[in-house]
Amino acid sequence: MLKVERFFELKKLWRKSSEEEQYFIERELIELTDSLSEQEQEELASTIARNFEREHNEYETLKTAHEEKKNNKKWFWKKS
Repeated sequence: MLKVERFFELKKLWRKSSEEEQYFIERELIELTDSLSEQEQEELASTIARNFEREHNEYETLKTAHEEKKNNKKWFWKKS
């Protein structure tokens, strides 16, 4: 579990880092992923899949809300 948590810490750090810092973080990520046991690899893949599903659901919710808001504005203007 600690390695999986560290993976996400490094991933977050990588996003906020300069290009030069990213190089060193990428090296650490490679070393970390190479050292994962099979169980840790499965745990990481499962966590990534859950995160992706959550992000996709949030996107769909926002997209639906935006479309509804847009449609309500059209209806409002048509009625006036």
